[in-house]
Amino acid sequence: MKKVKDKQIFHILYIILTIFVIFDTTRSMIIMPKVLFIITSLIKEALGVSIFAFILLKRKMKTNKKILIYQMILIYFIVISSFFSLFNKIDLKDNFVAMYNYVLLPIYVYIYWHYDYMTNQKYIILYKIYIYGNLLLFLFSFVAYIFKFPFFYYSYANRISIGNPSVTSFSYLICFFSFIYYEDIFNYSKYVRLIIKLLFLIAILLTISSTAIFSLGFISFILIFLKHRNKIIKSYKKLILFFILLGIGITYFYNKEILGIFDYFMLRLDDLIRLIKIKLKIEKTYLLTKSYSIRENQFSNLLIGIKRSGLIYYIFGLGGANYLNYTKYLENQYYAMLGNYGVVGLFLYIFLLIRNFKFYVYAKNRDNIVLIILTLLMIFYSITLEVMTLYSVVGSYALFFSISRKGVLSNENSN
Repeated sequence: MKKVKDKQIFHILYIILTIFVIFDTTRSMIIMPKVLFIITSLIKEALGVSIFAFILLKRKMKTNKKILIYQMILIYFIVISSFFSLFNKIDLKDNFVAMYNYVLLPIYVYIYWHYDYMTNQKYIILYKIYIYGNLLLFLFSFVAYIFKFPFFYYSYANRISIGNPSVTSFSYLICFFSFIYYEDIFNYSKYVRLIIKLLFLIAILLTISSTAIFSLGFISFILIFLKHRNKIIKSYKKLILFFILLGIGITYFYNKEILGIFDYFMLRLDDLIRLIKIKLKIEKTYLLTKSYSIRENQFSNLLIGIKRSGLIYYIFGLGGANYLNYTKYLENQYYAMLGNYGVVGLFLYIFLLIRNFKFYVYAKNRDNIVLIILTLLMIFYSITLEVMTLYSVVGSYALFFSISRKGVLSNENSN
């Protein structure tokens, strides 16, 4: 009886944790006393650490081959941060914060991987909470921006998101693509399912995140190719012939002012797009160059830090030392990993992501496709964000990695 009650308690704790994962980025946009923000942050962190500790105790520190790489990264981060903090005499508090930001990913993968073990519940419950929660977040954000609710900061111009739009777009993309493959677990008509997919698609576009829009287009292209790859492969000769004729045609008609007409059309189209952007007050032409310049300076500072540190730090990283001096505001996970945990840490992170692709080779089912989508999103978002320090991204990845790697939604739905 006590075991049943314990599992029910853990089930409630997992639900609360997932709600934090969904809405965490929203907390920073709510106008609230600083004390309340700190309290909710402490509750969130304490909840995750507590569940992690209980799992370790119940599992008696047992390892699992399927998530061994995450356990290796966790140990590596802790050892490197601890070792170099002693040698560099860094403030322990600052070093702990730097280290904790990076161990979140392996910790949360471990937490969500053991959800069914700790609760005797099906992952379908958490999945539905995640989908409904993000749908609610988008609808509320949309209404809040229209009516300008007085309880929120609107720090992202007209990017429709109560929270960092780059972070919420990551969640919306996972919802959109996973819903395409798991929509049969929802007992809705095909029209309602279509509406849900359209809402998530609109949500992605309204964040006006270049990373999100690129990811949406690239992954959609990959999925279409995989679905129709046999037809495309059979028609490759026709495709090659088409591009050859297109090239010849462009070359031949170059002096016939065809390209002049094309350029004129594209110019008018560009004017139309700019006009629409101005009308919607989202014309921010300086942002791209400004963003690129900022990232370039961040990377230059990182290289300076690595050169000053020496070879051993280049191999193993500086842990908290580099985080505080050179990578605290570095918006690129690969560069940040190189600075914080060296070539070894960067290799482990890349290996962690790339190894997910092998599962598509072995079993071409929907779970493996969702895993590939999730991995591609992490790869793309790691270029423009330090994803391992973003709670919502880490939690979302951990949940969907566990769902897709275990194939639990397909199994649960078939029972």
